[in-house]
Amino acid sequence: MKILPLVLRTKRKPGRQDFVRVRPGAEYRAIVAVLEREQDAGDAYLVRPEIYPYIKEECRLVDVFVAITRKGDAFLWLIPVPDDEGKDNDWNRTNRTAAMRAMHEWVSVRSNRSLGAYVSAWCRSRSRSRSGMTAPCAITSPRRSRIA
Repeated sequence: MKILPLVLRTKRKPGRQDFVRVRPGAEYRAIVAVLEREQDAGDAYLVRPEIYPYIKEECRLVDVFVAITRKGDAFLWLIPVPDDEGKDNDWNRTNRTAAMRAMHEWVSVRSNRSLGAYVSAWCRSRSRSRSGMTAPCAITSPRRSRIA
């Protein structure tokens, strides 16, 4: 019996200019193991649960969100989960927070290298004010701890 791999070709992060929504509901989200090889340029292979223990060192666990841009482009947003000891980094934590917020409103995500994390902007409404301007967006960034 030959096992054919399932390749995720529509996986990506939201672009700098994109506002995205994430489909809410447990049936549209899963934590899965993926294998990403350097020579496959951005493809991710889903790893079957029964095979995962044998190749655990070569895989990573990701939280998969089904997302869509305002232009209507659907994609899978893969965000690494914390490791076995619960360690996480600001990049993944802020990306995950943005994905969770995108279940309720349009979100834009941009990397900020000086912070070492993603910065999110979101719009609560698509309605226009009397001046014709769209509702303002809020911007969040991770709080940095102070070094004494």
